[in-house]
Amino acid sequence: MSRNPFHLFFLAAKQTIAIIFKRLKEVQWDTLLIFIIISALYWFLLNMNHEYEINKTLLIRYETPQGNKLPDSIFTDTLRFSIRTQGWHLWKPDLNRKITLPLVSRQSENKKELIRHILIKKAGKKVKISHLQIIPNKNSSRYAIKRLPVILTYDLIPAGGYFIKKMIYQPKHVWAFGEKHIMDNVHEVKTVYQRISRIKNQKVLRPLLNYPAGVHGLTKKILLKIEALPYVRKNTIATVYLPDSLKKKIIIFPSQVKIFYKEYLPHKYNKRKHSKDQWLIGVEWNSKDGKKMLVPVVLKKPENTFGIIIEPDQLDYLIKQTP
Repeated sequence: MSRNPFHLFFLAAKQTIAIIFKRLKEVQWDTLLIFIIISALYWFLLNMNHEYEINKTLLIRYETPQGNKLPDSIFTDTLRFSIRTQGWHLWKPDLNRKITLPLVSRQSENKKELIRHILIKKAGKKVKISHLQIIPNKNSSRYAIKRLPVILTYDLIPAGGYFIKKMIYQPKHVWAFGEKHIMDNVHEVKTVYQRISRIKNQKVLRPLLNYPAGVHGLTKKILLKIEALPYVRKNTIATVYLPDSLKKKIIIFPSQVKIFYKEYLPHKYNKRKHSKDQWLIGVEWNSKDGKKMLVPVVLKKPENTFGIIIEPDQLDYLIKQTP
């Protein structure tokens, strides 16, 4: 009676596996391990001086000085190049799938040299970079990017007894992009209108930017810092100073004027008073409706003063008769 061929194959495989396991028990594993290590070292030494060349493809991204990255779908270019090196140096290069360049280099004639410098810095000096090829993004030809000034639109109302001393905002320019025919007519970007009232001391805001239709901004908000200081209303009397050239020719009256002013202080209840010597009032000639007038002007004033009003605002004079 003939045996099933599958059964014969199973018996043969069983006998073969039994022989292999029997042989493995006779092997000296420590000797085999040493032989494998020596072989690996020999292979590594042989390949240390072997020169390799591979081709790589990276994406070039661009970013503004503020660190805003441009959209990949529009402004990302493709970089192709070759790397030639020896042995283990091939594994050393720190070349990711993307490299980032400053926006100013996008149209620069020295862009290839800049890229080569970045690649060598990442890969090491023993790596040779060649066949640099930059393939521009097809969509970028339809778009333009511009640096636009920021215009604040607001209505600031300080609290009673306060005034706006200082207002700082950053950034003063932002980057925006859009189709070229739209960007040609865009020259600024405004903030969303805000009415801010009862401002005291310091206030920090984050106004939104209102980009025109079809314009895409890389910055959505700006930082606005407002400083409001308390002030007190004061007045004093000062003598009008006449230069020697005028003293010989005219006599003025009144010789003293009253000064109304506002003073901002570290604390609004500070009762410090200014002496008359800190004010210096002079005169200048002015004309109105063809009439020559002598008006008082502030030549020197105490610091922290503003909103100055002089009364009277016009001086009478008599011309001295020469003997």
